[in-house]
Amino acid sequence: MRKFSSSKNQNTAGIRLILGYVGVFIAFAGGMELLPLIIMAFFPHEWVCFPAFVIPGASALVFGSVMAILLMKGQQKGKLGKFQDSVLLVLIWLVTIIIGALPFFLADKVDFFGANNNAISMSFSESFFESASGFTATGFTLMHGFLADGTPAYSSFYDASISYCPHVFLFYRAVMQFFGGVGLVLVVASAVSDRFGMQLFNTEGHNDRLLPNLAKTAKATFGIYALIIVLGTLSMWLFGMDLFEALCHSISGMATGGFSTRISGFYNYTNATPILGSVNQVGIEITMEVIMILGAISFLLLYNALTMKWKNFIRDCELRFMAFAIAITTLLGFFLLQYQYNDGVNQGLPWTDALRYSSFQMISCITTTGFSNAPSIVVLGQGVVMISIILMFIGGGVGSTAGAIKQLRIIVIFKSLWWSVVHKFSPSRMRYPHIIVRAGKDVEIDNERFKDDALYAFLYILVVLFFATFFIFLPTGSALNGTFSSTEAIYTVTSALSGTGNSIIDFFEVRNSMAGDGLMWSYTMMLWILSTCMMLGRLEILPFYYALRRFNRIITRREVI
Repeated sequence: MRKFSSSKNQNTAGIRLILGYVGVFIAFAGGMELLPLIIMAFFPHEWVCFPAFVIPGASALVFGSVMAILLMKGQQKGKLGKFQDSVLLVLIWLVTIIIGALPFFLADKVDFFGANNNAISMSFSESFFESASGFTATGFTLMHGFLADGTPAYSSFYDASISYCPHVFLFYRAVMQFFGGVGLVLVVASAVSDRFGMQLFNTEGHNDRLLPNLAKTAKATFGIYALIIVLGTLSMWLFGMDLFEALCHSISGMATGGFSTRISGFYNYTNATPILGSVNQVGIEITMEVIMILGAISFLLLYNALTMKWKNFIRDCELRFMAFAIAITTLLGFFLLQYQYNDGVNQGLPWTDALRYSSFQMISCITTTGFSNAPSIVVLGQGVVMISIILMFIGGGVGSTAGAIKQLRIIVIFKSLWWSVVHKFSPSRMRYPHIIVRAGKDVEIDNERFKDDALYAFLYILVVLFFATFFIFLPTGSALNGTFSSTEAIYTVTSALSGTGNSIIDFFEVRNSMAGDGLMWSYTMMLWILSTCMMLGRLEILPFYYALRRFNRIITRREVI
């Protein structure tokens, strides 16, 4: 009886600690929503937008602070029980996304001053989708308002009737990707003990510790993050991009997020209005390609580069794999585009444009960023689309802001298979060391590591197929042939799960088609499927499984969290 009572008290303390930490993150989410108001100093005519940020932001800040103080008072900050870190992590991301959705939801519903600000009008499902896309650094968007876009209407992705979008909302999306890309746990690392903070940090999908403790790791990470964003912003500004847009694009690129200030993305700058005398489109695109690659490289490698440990930086299996994959797929995409558009009869695409489109698309997909410099992905052809899907499955480096299966897992799987073949065909059946080079250090790969990585890759593919199957059966309305094609379903779900946000479908066109045939339930279902995929991919699936196991134990055995 005493043992049961002790266990019950321990579990009760556990749930108080979990909810206390959730309160800390609620307060953080509220404070984060107030940050975009800074931009109003530069765009004072947008002051009418501030209720959409102040009301949810201030409320969350106060409520979360009170909640954290009351629940954590007298509680020791330390390690939680089995699977409780996963429960906490899932709750943190859910509440942050929900709170982050409120400015979008309230944009056209809070009107104290008769401003009639209808540039953004979203349901809660749409707002949740936009927020999930931001915090998971995916880049899908449902926003109907963007900065004035002067591109010709080459595809249905451009709509000349799209209204003006306040800068404060565009900056808010960049802020979400900034914090979501680097990791919510790292942002508020000081709220927990270093030991438990690092445990939660690892649960979020980060495996590289730059410095001995989490606080110093956070400081170094933010320093690297900020340096690249500043350099990227200045570079694109000097190449002719507006300074505000350069900042937003640089933040999204480093977060491998993909939110753009223009509905046509980087294709807008084909016919952009000069800012500093002329627009160097190639310079802008190359700068963004560099930013995307840096965002997909492990922070540990970037730290080694900045501290002049070049040997550790260059001698890394992921870095070499990425360089090889980008080179091969870019060349392949280039030849496919040349074959498609320059077949001896039609000479519709200069080789320079084919190279630009191919390199930008391949880098965007393997880094899971989602930016595009083409009129639409569809015009690149089925071959490029298929290569893009493969790259979105692979993703970026472990410990980076990129998503998907991750390059290190792919390397371990193929290396292990190669070692197995070599061993079987070796005459003497000699044992060879199974070594990969990670940040300049030799790391031995055992069978357990291979099994874990192979099982995760298999699970990842199953999740894609599972949600793609649901996607295929969603009715789209008569205007879009009734259903999504298998290519559209697999590409879109893969893009969501990997955090790429590179869309092959036009969400505006899909919504109009579904609404026209009374299928808004199907549209809402599509948004929640993709939102679920984005969250699953950002937390690498397994924390959700562990959290569900914990909740299942509560339901079936009447246990306390």
